[in-house]
Amino acid sequence: MTAQAGRRGAGGWLLGVFLMAVLVACQPVEDVEPSPEGQAVEAEDAESGPLDIGAVEESLDDTATEWDSDATLVEMAVRPGPDRHWTELRSTHLAPDADRMLILRHDGTALSEEEATLDTLGFHVLDDAALAVVPALPDDVVDPASAATAAAEAPDGCGMADEPHEILYTTGAPGAWDGSGWAQEPRWTVTVLGEGGGVLLDIDGALRSEPCIDLP
Repeated sequence: MTAQAGRRGAGGWLLGVFLMAVLVACQPVEDVEPSPEGQAVEAEDAESGPLDIGAVEESLDDTATEWDSDATLVEMAVRPGPDRHWTELRSTHLAPDADRMLILRHDGTALSEEEATLDTLGFHVLDDAALAVVPALPDDVVDPASAATAAAEAPDGCGMADEPHEILYTTGAPGAWDGSGWAQEPRWTVTVLGEGGGVLLDIDGALRSEPCIDLP
């Protein structure tokens, strides 16, 4: 299959994933005072080798559940740095019937908490039944460095002109929720984004059958 065919096959849902990342990054948010228990991701992790996404999720879980006891992780984003060590990570959490999402950011030295209103971002509030469909992050989640390596094996590099600038671990929530049902049932995937293109992987790092996506 050609790279161009893969780009066409990725469809609007993948564009939605990308746009969600842009919206979350750019929209005004409300800062929340972080609790001492929230400082779980230590700065030295950025220098210790491949980032263990599963461990990061566990370390941030206490902070998310302090925000809401039923908080659900729906996305993580990692910005690679030199030697593919991470320089910044962001996690996004939803809660049943909450009109806003929790965004946790870590820059390698400090953890900060923010809230973004769903309506402002163009998303619908999810009830308990909707969030129950969102799967937990699998144990075999690929680390960012390995995801970048796997993406390099895509046909023609899927148009990426340079090293990846962001690696997204996403379920499709809340973007795929239309207020009454899922346009596409949530599933963890990995999207490696770079200048000029992107590559879609399964959560274990395997290339999808149509891995290439166009970026706006």
